Amino acid sequence: MPDISVWQMGAVALAEYACGYSAGRSKDDPVYLGVVEHRDVPPNRAVYSSCGDLGHWLLERLGVREPWVNRASLGHYVVGANVARLGLGCPISHQPPIDPSWSPGPGDICEIWNTGTDAHVFVSLGVDQSGKLRTANYGAGGMSAAASPGSNIAESPFVRSGTGWMVGQAHPRKLQRVIRLADAVALVKAQPNLSGAQVSDDLIDSLKALWIGDADAPVRS
Repeated sequence: MPDISVWQMGAVALAEYACGYSAGRSKDDPVYLGVVEHRDVPPNRAVYSSCGDLGHWLLERLGVREPWVNRASLGHYVVGANVARLGLGCPISHQPPIDPSWSPGPGDICEIWNTGTDAHVFVSLGVDQSGKLRTANYGAGGMSAAASPGSNIAESPFVRSGTGWMVGQAHPRKLQRVIRLADAVALVKAQPNLSGAQVSDDLIDSLKALWIGDADAPVRS
C-alpha cells in the first residue's frame, strides 16, 4: 500500500495551484484556461459548468488514465459528462462513510447536491483545526458570463445530520459521492506531473520512490 500522505501532499499542492491559492483565479487566467481546456470562454460561459474540470485535471496530473477521466488531452472528453463521470459513472466513486468520525481526506474528490440540479464537485483539502472543510473549487461563481470568480479555495461547515454529511453554510448540500485519493492512486499508470505546484524536492523524491510503473521522477517544471 503506497504512503498516501505523500500523494495527499502532491494532490493538495496541485489543487491549490490550480485554484490560485488565496487569491483565486479568473476565467481569463492562463492556468484556469488550461484546467478547463479553453471550454469556459465566451459565448459559452453563461451555460458552462467547470466544477468537474478540476477533479478530472487532478486525476490526469496524478497519472490516472482511465477512460472515465473526462479530458480532451487524453482523447476521452464527452460534453456534459464531467459530473457524471466522477459520480455514478466512476467505478471508484462511492457514497461517503456513515462513521461520525469520518471526514474527506486531502485530495479526495467530492460531489454534493440536494436536488440533482444543484450538483457541485470540489477537491477536499482536509478539515482544519476549527472543523471546517477546506475545498478547492472551480465554477466558483456558478454558470456565469462574468470572468470572475473562476476558481477559489473556501472553508465550509462540514456537519453530520440525520440524512448524511452536509457541506456549506447558507445553502448546505449533502455529500453524495467521494473518490478517495487512495483508490485513485491505485490506478496510476503514467508519470505524475506536478508542474506549477509549490512542492519540495523531497516530495518529488518521495513520489518517485512510491510511483509504481516507471523509474523516472514525477515531472516538475
